Amino acid sequence: MRTSRSKASFFPTGLVFCLLFACGVESPQDDPEAFDHWEGNQSGFEEGFVFRKDGNQSVLRVKGAAVPFSGRVERNSTRGITSQRFSDGKLQGKSIKKSPDGSWVEAHYRNGRLHGKMTFHSPDGTVRSVLRYEDGRLLTGPEDGKED
Repeated sequence: MRTSRSKASFFPTGLVFCLLFACGVESPQDDPEAFDHWEGNQSGFEEGFVFRKDGNQSVLRVKGAAVPFSGRVERNSTRGITSQRFSDGKLQGKSIKKSPDGSWVEAHYRNGRLHGKMTFHSPDGTVRSVLRYEDGRLLTGPEDGKED
């Protein structure tokens, strides 16, 4: 019985080891089209991604990938932190850029174009101004951030 118990306990341990360490986890370098989140610094972003023109828009691709990138990119630099979401290589949804002084801008994109509010925040979180866009066109001038 001791022999079968040892074999029985080896199987789960071996399975866990295989799952954690040896089952071929792919990195973005192995298959540039198989990941949807990238995080790093600005130079790493420039080394791993490229923008290509598509008409009058830029489309983001992982270098070496045949298709545009879809997913989240978070990068930091001496100028701040940027968090953006891409769909088929074009900005989509909420984008946030934070400055070293603590201020930040939140913008919304649809199909690579500004669409919705672009809100400028002070370091303490108060809204400094709001711009509104529709399909890349500015609809209104700056608002002071105060609700009526």
